[in-house]
Amino acid sequence: MEPDTLEVIGRPFITLAIDIRTRMYCGFYLTFDPPSASSVAACVAHAVMDKSDWLSARGLPAKWPVTGLCEVIHVDNGKEFHSKAFTRACEDYGIEVRYRPPGTPHMGGHVERRIGHLMQELHLLPGTTFSNIKERGIYDPAGNACLTIAEIEWLVASIILEHHASFHEGIGTAPLAKWTADTEGRTFRTPADLRTFHRDFLPFEDRKVQQDGIHLFNVLYWHDALTPFLHDKAWVTVHYDPANLSKVFVRGVSGDYLEVPYRNLRRPAISKWELKAATRALRRQGRAGVDEAMIFEMVLARRKLVDEARGRSRRARLEHARSARPGSGPTLPASDPTRTIDAEFQVIADDADDVPLDLPFYETEEWDD
Repeated sequence: MEPDTLEVIGRPFITLAIDIRTRMYCGFYLTFDPPSASSVAACVAHAVMDKSDWLSARGLPAKWPVTGLCEVIHVDNGKEFHSKAFTRACEDYGIEVRYRPPGTPHMGGHVERRIGHLMQELHLLPGTTFSNIKERGIYDPAGNACLTIAEIEWLVASIILEHHASFHEGIGTAPLAKWTADTEGRTFRTPADLRTFHRDFLPFEDRKVQQDGIHLFNVLYWHDALTPFLHDKAWVTVHYDPANLSKVFVRGVSGDYLEVPYRNLRRPAISKWELKAATRALRRQGRAGVDEAMIFEMVLARRKLVDEARGRSRRARLEHARSARPGSGPTLPASDPTRTIDAEFQVIADDADDVPLDLPFYETEEWDD
């Protein structure tokens, strides 16, 4: 549900990371956007970070010790795991990526069982769509929905903490006890800066710095610190967060990222989803050339229509939820450069299609490579 109005929005998607050896959850990320490179980036960042402050902010006990870089990531063949950002970042951090061979869904059994465990708990909550229409029967998910995505996040985290402390037949002990025993005395490593780590996994495009700035998706970006790149006529790698295009990230010579805002600072923050929807609308109007001014005018016009329709249409509420909002990305704490893990963990994204239906919904029965 929408936090401000408590109106039904739609179904969220979840991306999970687990440790194969200990059956510990490493991290997760909830969003209304379909699986993508950015949701994988957020999940991996959550898996790597120290979660003590994150748990404390949600009123949960700080008993989730999984933190730091892994050596191997097992993934399916979703396009988000073949993105340039994901493969390059894994290579840069010395993480081996192992793809599931096509036609072998059983090889994803570890993470599918963990998702199934979550679903058993979440299907008891009001608003569930259940696993299929037959199981749902005459139950009205939209009429019974009463949870916001923040509340679902809290519930998922609490279920995860309970799982960590529960006996697991496959390993003969509780995952938390297994993790503690297996990691005792190990030297752990983490990224020097967690925000830099997260940005490394965000999607990127290579661009030349031109006289009027960086051109990305028909939007101009500028920062005075880009002047040396302008004189050198060099290509730069521009990372961006699809949830908020109000700034992009350009890695400098020192290795740090420069945050480059819109050239026109009066422009509102928009998401890539909004930008693409506005561009499609302009094309349908027969606009041969689409420029920045047209895009923002269309985005604002669409937002006005969505605001007027939010009380009548669940699709409109979902579109509102996908617009750029402050704090729409993952919550990242300050980095702690002293800890990591060297175990393997497995990452997979929910395969559900992009149709705004009832809240909450998590597709778990079908996994197509």
